[in-house]
Amino acid sequence: MLSPHNELAVIGVTPSKIKFIYPNDLEPPTSASNDGQNDALSCMNNTVRQLALSLVTSCSSTSTQIVLAGAIIKALCYYLRRCRELQPSTRHLDDSLEMTMEISEGSEKISSRILIIKASDDNSSQYLALMNSVFTAQKLHVPIDTCVLSLPQQSDNLNCRCGPSSLGHSSLLQQAADLTGGIYLQVPRVSGLLQYLLSVFLPSSKMRTSLLLPDSRSSGLSFGVDFRAACFCHKRLIDIGYVCLDILYFADICAGPGGFSEYTLWRRCNAPYHTHSSNTTLSPNHHSNINDKLLEDTMESIDHNSPTNNTSTTSEKQQPLLSAKGFGLTLTGQCDFRENDFLAGPKEAFMAHYGAERDGDVTKWSNLASFASSIGRSTNNAGVHILMADGGFDVSSQYNLQEVMSKQLYLCQCLCALINLRPGGHFLTKLFDTFTEFTIDIIYIMGYLFEEIYIIKPVTSRPANSERYLVCKNLQSPLNTMAGCLPAPKSSSSSMTSHSDSTDQKSSFRQKTRKFPGQHQQQQQQQTTTTNGIVDDIEASKKFGILTDMKESGSLGLVINHFLQVNEKLNLIKTNQSLSSTNPKLDVLRICHTEMIERDDKFMQFIQGMNEDFAKHQCVALSKLLAFSQNHSLTETRQDELYKACLEKWKNGLRKHGLFIYDVVCIYGRDCRKLPYRKRMELAEQMTNIINFPDMTSSNVRVPPFLRLSELVNYVKKLPLLPCKDSPTLVPMHCLPDGFTFQPHSLLLVQHMTDNWTEEISRSTGKLYYFNRLKSESTFDLPESEHLSFTETHFTKLPWITEQKYCPSVTTLIQYLEKMSDPYS
Repeated sequence: MLSPHNELAVIGVTPSKIKFIYPNDLEPPTSASNDGQNDALSCMNNTVRQLALSLVTSCSSTSTQIVLAGAIIKALCYYLRRCRELQPSTRHLDDSLEMTMEISEGSEKISSRILIIKASDDNSSQYLALMNSVFTAQKLHVPIDTCVLSLPQQSDNLNCRCGPSSLGHSSLLQQAADLTGGIYLQVPRVSGLLQYLLSVFLPSSKMRTSLLLPDSRSSGLSFGVDFRAACFCHKRLIDIGYVCLDILYFADICAGPGGFSEYTLWRRCNAPYHTHSSNTTLSPNHHSNINDKLLEDTMESIDHNSPTNNTSTTSEKQQPLLSAKGFGLTLTGQCDFRENDFLAGPKEAFMAHYGAERDGDVTKWSNLASFASSIGRSTNNAGVHILMADGGFDVSSQYNLQEVMSKQLYLCQCLCALINLRPGGHFLTKLFDTFTEFTIDIIYIMGYLFEEIYIIKPVTSRPANSERYLVCKNLQSPLNTMAGCLPAPKSSSSSMTSHSDSTDQKSSFRQKTRKFPGQHQQQQQQQTTTTNGIVDDIEASKKFGILTDMKESGSLGLVINHFLQVNEKLNLIKTNQSLSSTNPKLDVLRICHTEMIERDDKFMQFIQGMNEDFAKHQCVALSKLLAFSQNHSLTETRQDELYKACLEKWKNGLRKHGLFIYDVVCIYGRDCRKLPYRKRMELAEQMTNIINFPDMTSSNVRVPPFLRLSELVNYVKKLPLLPCKDSPTLVPMHCLPDGFTFQPHSLLLVQHMTDNWTEEISRSTGKLYYFNRLKSESTFDLPESEHLSFTETHFTKLPWITEQKYCPSVTTLIQYLEKMSDPYS
């Protein structure tokens, strides 16, 4: 337990950083030990104390959530590195991904354990990453011990006792301790922390078997394991098997005719969800499209990678769920939404809003306030989960204002997102440049207000144009609801200031954005007193959609206020074109101080590297277009291959309806009701061969495969596994002679003769004959009187696959037939 060969590694975790505190690259202090302390322990104690204090004081975030998954992965990587250094000849991780320690004979096994001392909140959005790191620790046989400090709110008494239901409880780390064989303990008194560390967590794994210690399943200080996953919609822990019925709210601005909205409605409302008729707990399977990260993080109802899946349900079905609601704001006229053209998603779940001016112009304050009011009333002031902007501008008649119009469009789209997004919401907008000073400033500010930002160019976007998209994930807001729009600004004439005033405003903004995001500063109230005008708009006069408390909104409210002021100045420049031409200083060139961006090396590397990559791809695409435009005789050698591949792809993926015939009454005026069933089906097959043509556009008429029961096993086994549009995996398919395939869903058992007769196979000849059980007679030809007519033929339908335990299916029938021994062999 206190062996001198033991090693210690300390990792500090804050909301913004994960850092190795010990060991580190710093030189150890040379001061002598005090009070008889060991020199090595005293050196380690001083180092850990200094670096931990430095790590905490350097964190400017006010968030109480940290990312523990990264710290656990760092600890496991350090453990494996030390194992390789101490035992270089031992294979610790084999190629088969079986991550268990393989120690050679005669060598001592290197064991490790992780102790997490936690005084922060759970981050439910990191559930997947955390559980993956826990599963890795489980395979490495590294137990994870958890000591949760239950710090009561609004109390400075260290002897205050906290119950199990206090806010300090972490169900995620409780699962981690249970899976890895560690100890989970919620310390009831912080003043006794040292006692718990020495008596509970210090004993080694071998010694713990001889001690009575709390575990994750005991009923003492800790309570039963809380095996619950995190819902990605409302970020709360929910029961396994729970179906999240929260509505996904989204906004689509400057995006007519509404492609984003139609896709979101299709993705959310038509995605199948699982319903269960059993009362048992289960962990159903669910998959999401990894290519759509925004919808993956916001729309996935439940995390189905839960560690428990030991029960099953008796019935399960899938059906669509109407759980999305959209709001639209775009210009009227040719750029308007076309909801009637929505085919993939329900148009009833989308509502276009055009603002108080009834023109849908996002650059007008009255429209922004009215739009925020509409969203606030529909979401109870919560805001939308996702806001998408796909705006463009037409400068055919105003070439001189191209830069001004692009500036204002970018600014107002970002402003609309900050006003209407809920905390943790996502924002997607289209940009046409990422190198002008104004656009760089917007990206920089948005990077401070959101947890992550990306600049991407979709594969469907033409490579030669400058179109790209800014993706902002997880809005960092100190509010619990949407921010809302500020009250109406003063007259634009009073907001037009000189160049020196603009410089002072940027300098003031620079000082207040140093503590992004979410910092409360007393100077904010002084800045906002100049913008509290009289609210004229009817919609904005309501309580919904209005930012009333600038002090609580922190940096988010400051940016909204600043963006509104810049927008008013851009409106004045646009309406008074003569002013901008006679006095260039009145133009808005920047909205953020230059020194802030130049000092941020990571941001500068991000912007420069991204612009260089886009420029390389765009130059290659433009050079190809230029070559083809100068020489019309040039041809792309890959065009023929692409043409053939597309035709083959479209041909193989063509879906065509078919009409299946299971019995026949008459064919071309011939009465077939009295004919034997086999004869009726032969006539039907002959008819289908006549009426079906290869290039016909109408549905084909088909006759399903007609088999004897003895041939069923071989038929099912020989069905090839082929791709199908209705299934994400390969499924058994029946291939038709003309190249079409279909997936069998059921089997019809047909009784086509009287009950006295059965079909048998001759032992000597192997031929089929008919046996009369009453008369004990056998014949190779069934008498015509024993055939059942059309009205007497009976059909019994069996599903191909069923999830009900005692329901017969083709699968169970095949298993039964295979178990039966062949009496004629």
